Amino acid sequence: VEDWKNNVTYRREFKEQGAEHPVIVWFWQVLHELNDQEKSKLLQFITGSSRVPIGGFAGFDSGSSMLISIESIDQSISVFPRAHTCFNRMELPLYDSKEELENRVRFVLEFTNGFNLE
Repeated sequence: VEDWKNNVTYRREFKEQGAEHPVIVWFWQVLHELNDQEKSKLLQFITGSSRVPIGGFAGFDSGSSMLISIESIDQSISVFPRAHTCFNRMELPLYDSKEELENRVRFVLEFTNGFNLE
């Protein structure tokens, strides 16, 4: 998780505070609590691949790829995290609590299969 955390960029409302933004703090706490299979599913949700490049998460910043980014979105757009795998980007709603974030992330992990909701 630390390698992932050290090799991510933040966009929109997350950009200024980065890893210190409350929603991002909750996200990393939830990620730490996930088991390896769930972390792999989340990585696949964001990037289209369940595997980390050979060079670790920094390997996403190669000539053919880009670092994972986390971008804020308003809950009026979506209450669930959304992903753009071509850009290694996850849009994370501005949740009001860690519990809400965890419930929505776990829902996405349980009910997504590749690029679709089941």
